[in-house]
Amino acid sequence: MARIVIPCLLILALGYLGLRFPLYRITAGQNLEMRNGVRYVKGDKQPFTGMAFYSYNEGSNSQESPYTLGKLNGTEVNYYESGSIHGETPYVDGKKHGTQIWYFEDGSKKEEFVYDNGKQISRKKF
Repeated sequence: MARIVIPCLLILALGYLGLRFPLYRITAGQNLEMRNGVRYVKGDKQPFTGMAFYSYNEGSNSQESPYTLGKLNGTEVNYYESGSIHGETPYVDGKKHGTQIWYFEDGSKKEEFVYDNGKQISRKKF
């Protein structure tokens, strides 16, 4: 009896968690589309949760954008074609929130912005 009940409970629990916590996916940014302010993988019915990657024409990474339920959530990172970090922008529920930093290609700071719930609070040039 336990051999049947335990696997059934496990399947039910995983199904429940799948509904509560969407799967984390990875996709090319070109595969996403905006619908009513929310990003979806083209053809999907559920908002996108995962990391979207954008590329320069020659194939190197230009941007990494984290999404939760179709909204930017986490730190978006932009890259120079050389591969060095160009900028880092924190998002919470689709709005800039925290310290956004832009860098020169040599890695030194160029500008710094502070955001609170999408509103720019300060700007500093280096």
